[in-house]
Amino acid sequence: MKKHLTAISSWLDRPFPYSETAASKIRVSVLFGLFVFLFLAFFQPFGIEDIEGHKYLYLSGFGLVTFTVMMITFFVLPLIFASFFDLDNWRVKNHIVFTLSNVLLIALFNWLYNNQAAVKTSEYNDLPSFLVITAGVGLIPVVILTMYIERKLLKMHNEVALDISSRIEKQRGANINEESITLLAENSNERLQLPQSQLICIGSEGNYSKVYYRDDGKVEERMMRIPLKKVEVELGKYKKIVRCHRSYIVNLQQIEYVSGNARSYKLHMTELDFTIPVSRSFPKTIIEQLVIG
Repeated sequence: MKKHLTAISSWLDRPFPYSETAASKIRVSVLFGLFVFLFLAFFQPFGIEDIEGHKYLYLSGFGLVTFTVMMITFFVLPLIFASFFDLDNWRVKNHIVFTLSNVLLIALFNWLYNNQAAVKTSEYNDLPSFLVITAGVGLIPVVILTMYIERKLLKMHNEVALDISSRIEKQRGANINEESITLLAENSNERLQLPQSQLICIGSEGNYSKVYYRDDGKVEERMMRIPLKKVEVELGKYKKIVRCHRSYIVNLQQIEYVSGNARSYKLHMTELDFTIPVSRSFPKTIIEQLVIG
């Protein structure tokens, strides 16, 4: 029993992709609304088969309610619960909680819609019944789909990560660029100059940037008053120094290997004890750049 609970807990804590773009959120909302309508129209459960008159117009209302609720949860809830919707830490458990919230809200508004429509579907007219009905229609397919998507994306990203890591290993030590780079803080009183090959990565710290670099065989850190966006502009001419995430700029020459999860990829940098994410909002070609000379 303990083994199974540990496995479930581990699965719930796995990274999971979140619909980040407005287009993907609208697409998912439309698909779920359409699914609810088609499910009810095709199987006609819960006494629906006994309805006479404008049955399909009535059923389309449930699909419209589903679409509207999901649009609200996609676009409004992240503004209210910003910490919960931290996309860099979005996991299977977040996705399931988010889905359950959708189920509860869809059930509530479907119940209100049904009362407004004044259509009697056998004994299924109270809110608890609508909650059970909505969960039966939507929750089980969503959980199954979540498991399928997580496993499929994990497998795909792991395969790509292994392939890239293998090619990085073959090219290790080749074409090391010793060109000097210079970072100048906004107050112009502080600068950091070093060979490109010694830079590991740069992380965002609000209006500051933390530079990780190698000096005399050990990793050093330096906080500089300069936003990461400005660093990106200053280092834009260096092809092997790229921004891979909203919070990180990396030196592609310092990548040890790449790992994958269902959400995206992680970069394992030379001598760093933390990994660097590759954001899904950046072009996918960022991965290809890892092996371009």
